[in-house]
Amino acid sequence: KASMAPPDVSSEEKFIAVQPWKSRTTSILSANVDSNGNVPTPNLHVSGFGPSTTKQDVYNLFCKYAKVLEIVEKNYWGNRFMFVNTSSIKDAIVARQQLQGMKLNSGVLMINF
Repeated sequence: KASMAPPDVSSEEKFIAVQPWKSRTTSILSANVDSNGNVPTPNLHVSGFGPSTTKQDVYNLFCKYAKVLEIVEKNYWGNRFMFVNTSSIKDAIVARQQLQGMKLNSGVLMINF
């Protein structure tokens, strides 16, 4: 019996077949990099908020723009920050765009991926 082998495809044709998907994904992510050059993820690093800020304050702000799954508060050598874990990269991008630089309890939010 003759085997049905796939036709031989040159490496240039393979690149062309894959490139449209890759370039769309790359452009969406690279268009939304943060100030540190990090590409978007569903997890946001939030700092700069005022000293009286609670996890509930952060949740109340972020839930307007994203489905918030969890907020983790950290204190590293006196520097408080929170990780806001959202349900999707899209939610994280929207929340960051809407809340970056907003004042919260006499502090200014800095949000990175």
